[in-house]
Amino acid sequence: MLAQQFLHKRSTRRLILLQHLRLALAHNNSHKRGPLREGGRLDLDSLTEEEWRNQFRFTQSEVEELVEVLQLPNPIRADNRITKDSRTALNMLLARLAYPNHLCDLALKFGWPVERVSRISTATQMIIHDQWEHLLCWDAAQLTPDRLVKYVHTIEQKGAPIGTIWGFIDGTIWGIACPTYHQCTCYNGWKRKHCLKYHGIVTPDGLISHLFGPVDGWRNDAFRWQESNLPNILERNAHAPDGTPLQVYGDPTYSINSFILSPYQGARLTNDQKQWNWSMSRLRIVAEWAFKEIVNTFGFLDFVKNQKHLLQPVGVQFRVAVLLHNAHVCLHKPQVTQYFNIENVNIVEGLMEDELLEPPLLSEYFHN
Repeated sequence: MLAQQFLHKRSTRRLILLQHLRLALAHNNSHKRGPLREGGRLDLDSLTEEEWRNQFRFTQSEVEELVEVLQLPNPIRADNRITKDSRTALNMLLARLAYPNHLCDLALKFGWPVERVSRISTATQMIIHDQWEHLLCWDAAQLTPDRLVKYVHTIEQKGAPIGTIWGFIDGTIWGIACPTYHQCTCYNGWKRKHCLKYHGIVTPDGLISHLFGPVDGWRNDAFRWQESNLPNILERNAHAPDGTPLQVYGDPTYSINSFILSPYQGARLTNDQKQWNWSMSRLRIVAEWAFKEIVNTFGFLDFVKNQKHLLQPVGVQFRVAVLLHNAHVCLHKPQVTQYFNIENVNIVEGLMEDELLEPPLLSEYFHN
């Protein structure tokens, strides 16, 4: 009897201590969350448009439009049966990509449990990729012969010495964390880091109209070029309405044929060849700008230590970020679009030049 009373008092004392500990932790967490509002958590409906852009890179109305055009299911269900409404799920993904926050930081900021942010954001990006990855191969509805001719006129008016260039191709090397296994497959000896490779075609309206990757970091550009099947895609589709072949322009690593051009090479170039190279190089820089804008918009991609491709689908994450970047271009028309915008509006074959530069509407870009 005395033993039972002793055990009862001991268990009661332990429960009281646990209760005091929970209250102390809750009090400390309330201070850590900051003075943003009671409890320290951000209320999405009370944020201003500027705060929405800072936290998610899109305003509240733009996020709601994205949910509609992306045709996200409602609710979104993760692989462990966690569910969330489509609007909040997209916000979780955007907040995850916008800045290299830790999951615990997002939990303190928005009040979302850590495991829910991780699972739901991964599920959302997989849904987006499965539904819209065809836009990154060759979007026949957007890249029509008439649209390609508009790109050609825009690039020619900007100073291209040839009237058949419709886009610029460039490769990019994206750093990742050192993998635990098979490190040599991702190690690039030239850059001396572990990485994945991609290449993309940037058009004058600022869109990345074609993206191939990821490819293991040790692979060369010739392998990436052949594996992408881009030569056959260009041969089938890159034509003017009258059948004239149109080209993309890239750096010297790419070959030269009827559908792709690169600079003159050699130590003894003529003045005309040097001038041609210079004129095209000042235009080809927009391809590097486009990849830079992706990092500026979604800083999490540049957080190398957390790009763990054996633990998370970093390749899918990058491709989804490109799709969201294109959505951002459709809404905000950033640097590449502005670069091809000429102040003096002239008439070019019956079309106003500023009309040539307009990216499609968001609903037009995301189409079935």
